[in-house]
Amino acid sequence: WTYRASRELLIAGAEQRLQTATRVLSRQLALALDAGARDLRLLADHPQAARLFEGGEAPDLQQRFERNTALLLEGIVRTHPEYLQLRLIDGQSHGLERIRVDRVGDAVRRVEGDELLEKGHQPYVYETLRLAPGAIHLSEVSLARDGEPAGRPQPHVQMAAPVFDAQQRARGVVVVDI
Repeated sequence: WTYRASRELLIAGAEQRLQTATRVLSRQLALALDAGARDLRLLADHPQAARLFEGGEAPDLQQRFERNTALLLEGIVRTHPEYLQLRLIDGQSHGLERIRVDRVGDAVRRVEGDELLEKGHQPYVYETLRLAPGAIHLSEVSLARDGEPAGRPQPHVQMAAPVFDAQQRARGVVVVDI
């Protein structure tokens, strides 16, 4: 009887600790996703994001827009340690990444040139381009991350928001990997 009673008490205590830990992790995940959604809406609604996709500016002015936007993305990734990657993806040119910022360990690095990839075939791009203004696409949790170097994969989700121009046409996508 003593063994059985002790065992039941230990199991009940372990279940209670597990439930508490699950509630805490669930709350942390909800807070991270909420912060990600707010950042995505801020970036997607910013007029400079749509201007990057529209073009039509002088090349030096367009480069300045890209550089300033990249600095903003770098700052956001730097201040959010849960963000693994933040990207602006063009919806017109086969989903080409226009700006990409990666977290590598504790460092934040802007990816440029030939390292930028086409992502138009990814659901987080083509599904997000169909969303209404203010809507957020949330992927399933996965281990594999696009362009991630071989090593120990981390579970992550991708959140994306469409970027609209003045005529309310989806021009691109802002994506954050959390």
